[in-house]
Amino acid sequence: MSRNITTSLFLLLLAKACWTRPIQSSSSTSPYEGRIVGGWETDISYFPYQVSVQVMDTHVCGGTVIAEDLILTAAHCLTRFSSPQYYSVRAGSSYSFRDGVVIPAKAIKIHENYKSSEHDIAVIKLAMPLVYSTKIKPITLWNEDVQIADNTQLWVSGWGSQLSWYPQIASVLRYTSVNSIDLEKCRQAYKTLNNITENMLCAGTTVGGRDSCQGDSGGPLVARHNNNTKLVGIVSFGMGCGKAEYPGVYTRVQKYHKWLKQTINELK
Repeated sequence: MSRNITTSLFLLLLAKACWTRPIQSSSSTSPYEGRIVGGWETDISYFPYQVSVQVMDTHVCGGTVIAEDLILTAAHCLTRFSSPQYYSVRAGSSYSFRDGVVIPAKAIKIHENYKSSEHDIAVIKLAMPLVYSTKIKPITLWNEDVQIADNTQLWVSGWGSQLSWYPQIASVLRYTSVNSIDLEKCRQAYKTLNNITENMLCAGTTVGGRDSCQGDSGGPLVARHNNNTKLVGIVSFGMGCGKAEYPGVYTRVQKYHKWLKQTINELK
């Protein structure tokens, strides 16, 4: 259910298996167009806070620039290896496999209470700082005390899969829009599958067809507030991709301001 690369695909990618597929036209009327399900191809300059979290030069998850040497991602993206030497980040590119800059991780910090999908948040400390440009910029976090109203329009981006059963990484960054969903409705949807807590945020559409998917894990969910784009969530998990009855579930970033401040101090 988590939205990183599935184990079998991950192993194949590490073995340098070649996964290629032509980018389909974004003018298609199919509800499953794109890798971000129901999404559109875009340029990194529109999402300069988006990065690719990589293992051995292979994309495994998304991430978000929150400072020149700090990347926010999902905890489940960093559980395969405990040592930071296996991880790196590609920033400043619309592609997960070329261009931009690749910087190795110096340290990683997973939330100490992470378990399954609860507290699915982690920080990567880079070995050297990013150089900000039109293609690399940090994003501010959603305020701790500002409620995210139901049906708020949100945007999610990444290089993830088109369908949950077809885990192929997109060649070019894609994005789509979703709406925040009442937490109680989300709890009812997942009541036999997963425990939805106050630390989570659910988003999707009433008819489905737009969502994050495998390979998008750890990436940013953002909203506009006072004419600024702010980070509200981290792609965490979901049942399938783009299903109306199962919205995507995200780590609610505003619940972790205190943890982030403490973690950033520890990583200095």
